[in-house]
Amino acid sequence: MRAPFYPPNRPDLLDRFIRDALAPGLDPVEGHRACARYRMEERIGLVTAPVLMIGAAADPFAMPDLPRVREALTASRNVQTVVIEGGMIPLMETHAAEVADAIEVFLGNVLLTH
Repeated sequence: MRAPFYPPNRPDLLDRFIRDALAPGLDPVEGHRACARYRMEERIGLVTAPVLMIGAAADPFAMPDLPRVREALTASRNVQTVVIEGGMIPLMETHAAEVADAIEVFLGNVLLTH
């Protein structure tokens, strides 16, 4: 069921998810419920710090909301968006160098403007 959201030829990533989901004492469903209960929409307009939004182009869950979240960041004067092509849900595991590069550029720009 989750395989389409993970890159092909990387069974290690899906295996890790399954291992974590089946670990004793953990309830992966509760993790999803906690995310659903968290209403960032109600407070995101209060964020004044610089924001870097990193999107995974092939993430069917978060990527469609990126523009809406960007629009809601009304109090921040510095909002930058980077979309990692080919990125999926396990973005950090598959595109760590690209994510790190985006963060480094963002932080460099923030330091120059403050």
